[in-house]
Amino acid sequence: MPVTMTSSTEYHDAVAYARHTMTGRMLDWTNQPSVYKIYRHVPQRPLSWPKQLPHTGYFDCLHQAQRKQPFNRALDEETLAVLLASSGGISEVRPAQGGEIHLRVAPSAGALYPCELYIAVRNVAGIEPGLYHYFVAQHTLSKLRSGVFTAQAMGIEGRAENAAALVFVSTIFFRSAWKYDKRSYRYLNLDSGHVIEAMGAAADGLHVGCTQDWVFDDDAVHRFLGVDRTREACLAIMHLNAKTAHQEREESSVTVESSLSGLSKAAPQDDTPEAVWAIHALTSATGAVRKELAEPKVSGDASSDTNWRALDILDERQVDEKPLFETVMLRRSKRNFITETVRRETFSLLASCFAQPLSMANEEFVTSHIGIAMALQSIEGWQNGIYWLDTNRTHARQAAHGSFGPDIAKASLEQMWLSNAALLVGFFLRSGEIDRHLGPRGYRACMMACAEFGHRLYLGATSLGLGACGIGAFYDEEVARFYHAQSGERPAYIVAVGPIKK
Repeated sequence: MPVTMTSSTEYHDAVAYARHTMTGRMLDWTNQPSVYKIYRHVPQRPLSWPKQLPHTGYFDCLHQAQRKQPFNRALDEETLAVLLASSGGISEVRPAQGGEIHLRVAPSAGALYPCELYIAVRNVAGIEPGLYHYFVAQHTLSKLRSGVFTAQAMGIEGRAENAAALVFVSTIFFRSAWKYDKRSYRYLNLDSGHVIEAMGAAADGLHVGCTQDWVFDDDAVHRFLGVDRTREACLAIMHLNAKTAHQEREESSVTVESSLSGLSKAAPQDDTPEAVWAIHALTSATGAVRKELAEPKVSGDASSDTNWRALDILDERQVDEKPLFETVMLRRSKRNFITETVRRETFSLLASCFAQPLSMANEEFVTSHIGIAMALQSIEGWQNGIYWLDTNRTHARQAAHGSFGPDIAKASLEQMWLSNAALLVGFFLRSGEIDRHLGPRGYRACMMACAEFGHRLYLGATSLGLGACGIGAFYDEEVARFYHAQSGERPAYIVAVGPIKK
């Protein structure tokens, strides 16, 4: 594979799996990367936890969300603690051979957890302004330096005036590359998308304004965070917005102790695959991003086409759902699907996961470059088959009749447990249009957006007592064929949802 690339499409195609060309790859367990980044010799600040969290249901929070609006009260320590724990925290500790497995609230390909969270505190009651790292294992903040920093110094010039805090979502390349090699850049973006939507969902429940920034100066951000950019990279910044983000002083100096950049090293031998570094370098450019809508090929205006069917998004909930924060902690990847009819009302709530806007800046420009298809099986009131959503994600059009679960399971590296899932949602990139309209950096945004919608399915399924599991490994061309994707639409992610064996 070449060291340089000319388009994100070139990368996505180069790492596609094909049935007769895949070869086995042995994992070097002596070089297994650590899933924790630890700042040992800096001040540690334990985070408190509120005595009580809101009991509002997940879908109530999603449907009432006003994410991009500032909120009226000041951001405080307990609120920030909940946001961090609900997006990057530990949900369960399980015993395992030779130790423990620490499961997290957001899913990760291979449970490798490449994401790290850094917080620039500007105006958070109870926490001194400064730059911190969230130490997941102990639910503490590691203080890297003090001060309120200018937007320009952080690499986000002119776009931080309302932020009480900014959360930088970074990924350590080798944590995923250790297992997935050159295909790992797909998973780095998907994993980041899950963390981002997890934070967005928590923000909904706490009535916190939350906006995702995906266009920024990579080099300036990495200097600000003090990370080794050859090993670790920020893919998104979450703005936690307040009506007023008062700051007593601003500092443009962002020097972080140089020795701390070495902590981006996750294993003794952690060379980044050339293809991963090449696509990351390509997508680091921001100059080509254009705020234009692509002309959709499969989706369109459902109001003028009788072949489209409304998804009947419910305004009044007619099914029982768990509270949001209970849902966050209960979420797991569950695969023991059984054949059982899903009620119309339940399916309607799941479909509402697509209709609500994401927290992403310029969300409409990004999501117009994503195609969403559903393979339905045993949904009350719907024929089995493949359905594609329109650009507003409120209507569906049937592209094929029949039960495609077994076919998609075979195309997903013979993971036959997928066969019984009632709903198999495929997320597709309109790759050529991404490169033309958004530039290579749009690849990051679109991959993250796929996972953000996917995380809503995870939370929605968990809230309703269903199982859900994400799939990033599949034979790309076979998946595209079974979903009846059009030319130029490339599969990015699959999320299976359905009743499970209790």
